[in-house]
Amino acid sequence: MEHVKLVIFTLILITTGCSTPTIEYDQGHNAFVDDLLGKKLPTIEHSRVVYHKRLDPAMLTDEQLGGISDYLCLTDFDIKDVWFVNVIYNNNSILKTVVYFLPEANDKRIWNGKYIHYGSYQRSRRSKLTREQVKPHYYEYIQVAAKEKISGGQVGIPTQANLYPFPTPQGFTEDEIVGIVDFIRSDPNEIMIAPRKSIMHEDPKKEKITAFKDSVEAYITVTTMISMQPIERDLPIKDISRNGDIIEVETGVQEGPLAGYGQVLEIRKTDVGYELISVGMWVS
Repeated sequence: MEHVKLVIFTLILITTGCSTPTIEYDQGHNAFVDDLLGKKLPTIEHSRVVYHKRLDPAMLTDEQLGGISDYLCLTDFDIKDVWFVNVIYNNNSILKTVVYFLPEANDKRIWNGKYIHYGSYQRSRRSKLTREQVKPHYYEYIQVAAKEKISGGQVGIPTQANLYPFPTPQGFTEDEIVGIVDFIRSDPNEIMIAPRKSIMHEDPKKEKITAFKDSVEAYITVTTMISMQPIERDLPIKDISRNGDIIEVETGVQEGPLAGYGQVLEIRKTDVGYELISVGMWVS
């Protein structure tokens, strides 16, 4: 009877390509499953890994890639469904990644799909828990292909951070999202920033302007913060939201609880496209 159970168990592993939910995991790839099958399970290829450059994360080891591959056994996806892995941080035994699954191929510039987070927290939490207890939470992403690189149904791995997918914004049409992203990816620094009436008068190019609160120092401080900071075009989009007629585009990456950097761009829809209102910076 025990022999029959072992055969059935082995067949399940071969069929799914994943380890059983009750197996205890180690820090990396599940060696127990490898031994049981007499061969190594497939792992994510290094060619499907990209690295966020700001804090210079270390390259993933084979063991770390194996750990991510094992973790996928807790999801509704398989290794072949992985689009790419974005390594946000990998230093001092702390790992933070985002695993993007392949979108459905289409001929449009909009790609939709799902992603999960994987890192030190998920790796340690799953050590002695069952499949249902550690099943990952899925998030929805959207990606806007570059104008000059419409893939025609071919899904390639983004080669620039500002082409990475980002959480699907709420309350926007696909056309609006494409228009906003195209505007941010262009060079809005070359476009005259729309003046805020609460901060400066209607013609900011005049040398003699009554400053905010009649203080030249305050005027310089406010305008430097709001209208003089250049847009860093190589940052990935983090979020898009709307506040009345103002659209806020947050860029950058949060590497950890006290580690993050990016910009907040405020833009507004016009009759001919979009105008840049302000550029701010956020730091964690």
